[in-house]
Parts: sequence; C-alpha cells; structure tokens
Amino acid sequence: MILGPDGKRLSKRHGATSVEAFGDLGIVPEGMVNFLALLGWALDGKTEIFTLAELERVFRLERVGPNPAVFDTQKLEWINAQHLKRLDEAERTRRVCAWLEQHGHDLADKSDEWRRAFVRALGDRLKTLADAADVGAFALADAPAMEPEAWAELLSRPGADARLAALAARVAPLPAWTLEALEAATRSLATETGVKAGDVITPARVALTGRKAAPGIFEVMWLLGRDRVVARLEAAAERWRAESPLAARA
Repeated sequence: MILGPDGKRLSKRHGATSVEAFGDLGIVPEGMVNFLALLGWALDGKTEIFTLAELERVFRLERVGPNPAVFDTQKLEWINAQHLKRLDEAERTRRVCAWLEQHGHDLADKSDEWRRAFVRALGDRLKTLADAADVGAFALADAPAMEPEAWAELLSRPGADARLAALAARVAPLPAWTLEALEAATRSLATETGVKAGDVITPARVALTGRKAAPGIFEVMWLLGRDRVVARLEAAAERWRAESPLAARA
C-alpha cells in the first residue's frame, strides 16, 4: 500500500499520479525509477541512489516489506536532484532545454554555447528540470520579476542608482563580451569609486535578476547579453531615483 504524506491511501488529491504528470513536473526517468524502487524496499539501509543497471542487479521482490510506504515528494525531488547532478554536461543541457522548450520557452535562437552556459550557471540549484524555469527566469523573460524584498533592500542602499548607471556605462562599450571582460570592468569600477566589489555587484544582481540570490553575476551578464544588461541596469537606476526615499535627500 502506498500512502500520501497525510498517512492516507495515495490518490489524485495528493497530486500527480501518472508517469507523464511527473515528467511534466521535471522528474527524470532515472529519478522516478530510483524513488519507486525504494518504496518498501532497501538494499542495505543506507544506499539510496541507484542507476537502472544497479537496480537490475540488486533488486529482489523478497526484500520488499509488507508495511505501507509513504510517497514523500521531497524525497523524490532529492533523489531526482542526485540523478541530475550525475548527468554529464551535454546530457543535462539537452534535457533542461528540451523541458523548457516543451513548456513554452523559445530557445530556437540560442546557440549551443549559450545553452551550455545557461545550464552550467544553474549549477546544483535544480531539484527538477522544472526548476530551470524558475532559477533561470532572469534569462528566459524579457524583464525580471522583481522580488519585493530584494527591491526594498536595493532602495535602502545609498548611491545604488549611481553605481547601476556607472556599471551600464562601463560595460556598454566593451569590445569583447566575455566573462573575463565583464568581471574586470565591474571590479575596476568598484576600485575607481572607492567601494567594495559587492557594493556594485549586489545592486546589479537585483537589477538584472530581480532577486538577491541568483547564479554568478558575470554568468548572468554574459547570458543576458549587452543590450539587456545595459537596459536593465539603466531602468533600475531610474526606478531607484523615482522610488527611493534616499533620492529625495540627495
């Protein structure tokens, strides 16, 4: 018997109940099979991650216990994340981008290099393929969805508008749009203005992604491209001047 987290028999009210539905939620086949194998079965009480080949070798119905097992979605996502980490970069990139394209994100104009860099920037933040749409939203949408807390904190930073505008002016004419050039330009701006690099990077992260926590700032800038970076930095600087109580005191 498979139970839901509430201890009652698993049913549609608990959520997805088909393989296709879990695929839509970003669960990969390896993660699903691994999770299902552990419902009422264990190899040694400590090993939890198995490839299909390993399960074929060690799984025995005789070791499946008679007691009900709980379908723990958090455990499923954890197992799924482990399998995503095990994929090589090319396969992880293929699966992430395929899921995104199947769910309404147009990547037709994105190069293979961009796709690899995008998935690499997401790093280990993915529990499911669907998480790519959230963690990578900054690069998939025309404008970032601004988290209220992140914007409120930015409004409280004196001089944030000037740093955002200065960074836009600094990166706009860069002859090469590379990670190295973007980092050098950002850090040199901080040095020349007598502030810590974080005082430039933190406002830029919010302006470019709408969040306080995001992939590496230079990867974010490279993925967005010159035009979107400059436009977002300048737009955030203008909004800061219009909304920050510190602007009225300046």
